[in-house]
Order: sequence, then C-alpha cells, then structure tokens
Amino acid sequence: MLPLVHVPRTMTMTTIHLTMIDPKQQAIRKAWGAKAYDDIYNALKDCHHAPWALGQFTETGRVTGNLIRDPDVTIHFQGRTDIKNRNGSYWPTALTGIKDNNGWTRLESADDLPEKGGLYIWLYPDGVRVNIIYDDDEDEDGKQWFVRRFTHWRPIVEIPGPVY
Repeated sequence: MLPLVHVPRTMTMTTIHLTMIDPKQQAIRKAWGAKAYDDIYNALKDCHHAPWALGQFTETGRVTGNLIRDPDVTIHFQGRTDIKNRNGSYWPTALTGIKDNNGWTRLESADDLPEKGGLYIWLYPDGVRVNIIYDDDEDEDGKQWFVRRFTHWRPIVEIPGPVY
C-alpha cells in the first residue's frame, strides 16, 4: 500500500500519487493499464472508513477482497486473458516475478551495487546483458562506472554438477 500523505487543498490525491510513483509501481501501473490502475487506486482511496473491508491493492500489484466486485474495477477483468486468479487475488501475468524482480537488483546508486565481489550479469539500458567481474574493493570512480552504464545486475548462480 502507498503511504498516507498530507495533501494540500490545491492538489489532488491522483496528482500526489502519480508524482510519487516508483519504478515498481510504474511496472504495476503499466501491467494493469493506466485506466484500470487509476480506477483501482481511486476505489481504495475513496474508502476511508474501512479499506480492509473493501480489499487491497498489494505492493506486488494484486487486487484482493471485495474490491473486485466494485463495478469500476470489475470492468477491467472482462475479456482479459492475461489476468491470473488464485484464492481471490487477481493480477496481470506480466507481474509474475515482481516480488523479487526476477532476481534482478535495480541499480540507481552505488548503494545498490553487490556487497561482495564476483561474476555478475549486468544489464545495459538497451537490454543487452554482459558478464563482468565486480570487485568489492572498487573505489568511488569504479563504482560510478557501473552505476552510469548499467540499469540492473544479478548474480550468476552456479549450477551444481550431475550426481551420476
């Protein structure tokens, strides 16, 4: 759930919400479609007295509870073949793996770099993947080299050898 914020009278919740949206929320909004996302968000926002009775829009982009019965929200499920449903929770299939970003770490600053050195897969902004060794003793210039060039990284998981 998004944090509660004080909204000045001159601004609407939608304005605040869209300016505060982080990359994960952007992915959720894109997967649902802007209209569906906004309708779901607004249905929750307008239910101040008991949002838990209505349902919730989870941090992984799932819609749960009675929210799916809201006519403005239900319309977004009709005719879509990309919506999954399990135990009363609905989500677009594009969001599968969002909890851990499919093992990728988003690289926005030097704080996001790996904690230990080793061989990692690095993702360029155009989607090209490369394997590069990262040294955990990198100086600030070395760290910034990675931050300027890549958007994501993930460890290369060693596959165990055969047993027989």
